[in-house]
Amino acid sequence: MTETDGFVTFLDDAPALLAFLLNMSVLSLPVLIAVAELIRLREPKPPLAAWLCTGAAVVLFLIWLTPPSWWPGTEAQQLRIFLILGLYAWILYDWYTSVRDDGFHWIDLTVIGTVCLMLGLSVAAYFA
Repeated sequence: MTETDGFVTFLDDAPALLAFLLNMSVLSLPVLIAVAELIRLREPKPPLAAWLCTGAAVVLFLIWLTPPSWWPGTEAQQLRIFLILGLYAWILYDWYTSVRDDGFHWIDLTVIGTVCLMLGLSVAAYFA
């Protein structure tokens, strides 16, 4: 793989299909979390964590959609990586808070599955 649009550098040596699956799971996680939180927002009094998680998921997805060429320079790329990692941590924390406070829904299984898939693909890409 000649160029990756993620924050991992070990994908250069990974097979193309594995890198593609990992990038797609990274891109789909904010969307799945936003859908899970939008289901919670339909309730009469949704938790604040659901609003924050949905907003952070939208911002993270928009950052992922921006081409790396829009972030010229090493410092801008490092800022992009820092923003991505920070937003992932924020989203997962808010999602955990809303699940803890509001209860577990069926859509949360897809989020857990995607996170497990991301971890498994990352380990597979690291050792490939």
